[in-house]
Amino acid sequence: MMEIAEILIEILGQNDVEYTELHGGWMIATYHLKNVPNKVLHQGSGTVDVVLRIYDKSQSDRVAKERIVLQFLAEQGFPVPKILLYQKINGIPVMIHEFVKGPLLGELIESGKHTDTIPALLDQYIELMCELHELKVPERYFPNLRGMKYYQQRLNFYEEYVMEEEYTMLIPIIDWLKKRVKQVSFAQFCLIHKDFHPNNIITRDIETKDLVVIDWFDAIVADYREEVGWAYLVAYSYGYQMLAKQIVDTYTKYRETITDLDFFEVLNILRRLTDVLSVIDNNTEAFKVKDSALDNILNQRESELRVHDRLQEITGIRIDRYVELLTKSRP
Repeated sequence: MMEIAEILIEILGQNDVEYTELHGGWMIATYHLKNVPNKVLHQGSGTVDVVLRIYDKSQSDRVAKERIVLQFLAEQGFPVPKILLYQKINGIPVMIHEFVKGPLLGELIESGKHTDTIPALLDQYIELMCELHELKVPERYFPNLRGMKYYQQRLNFYEEYVMEEEYTMLIPIIDWLKKRVKQVSFAQFCLIHKDFHPNNIITRDIETKDLVVIDWFDAIVADYREEVGWAYLVAYSYGYQMLAKQIVDTYTKYRETITDLDFFEVLNILRRLTDVLSVIDNNTEAFKVKDSALDNILNQRESELRVHDRLQEITGIRIDRYVELLTKSRP
């Protein structure tokens, strides 16, 4: 990945812009650029704060998809950051979007402040998820397969991947899912964020419950229950069991009763364990991550172990080797 100084020279013609690195996940370098000249972004006069996202070369197709999704959502009036610039620099995809001022919803929860407002903000967060899933998505965005055939294909992919990367400890999860998928009811596919949790929600205004959803890199058209299962799992892994329950209860209140959620929760657990093993394994060719990703995993190992506990709670499957890798990796 290119150094940010090189990127700034290519985009802005200067590298003396003040910036701070933001948490942008495992695969994307994300920065808050301060006082960027508007003329560089073709936005008029004066200066503006923006967010710069630098991706790996191998992710070009996914970045292009993220751009399309953000444009579609903006047209629908869904609260997302406005894209200001998108280009490739020496083959490296780069995106600049507006800087949305405000704390992450996850930070507000952790702070213990605004206790009177947090429940309403969480309701709004879940309502936004419902609104996303109700958007009418153009047919061209849909996968070729629908329903459980799509998930059978996903499971085949996971099986090939874990065999190729020698993560055979995960095969019992795949076997459980392959057996269970035959019993899962059909549900309408829709646009899902795929990483919808409080740390991807910016609280632009606490009093008016004005929330903005960021980081659409993984967005796909799929079963809405995959999204609900992921949101539940993230809340559970951070020890917020009450929030996990609220996600399901509130979603049901706004939209519909959720069936077969256990399948989608275990599917998300498989996704998480596969990702964690890839990071510990130090960048397989199919999964390029930032150098800091392993540190992030180890700093939140208690959360990762709760994900494994949830797997055991639902399926009875325990993967001792995985627990050992997490607990014995470098401190």
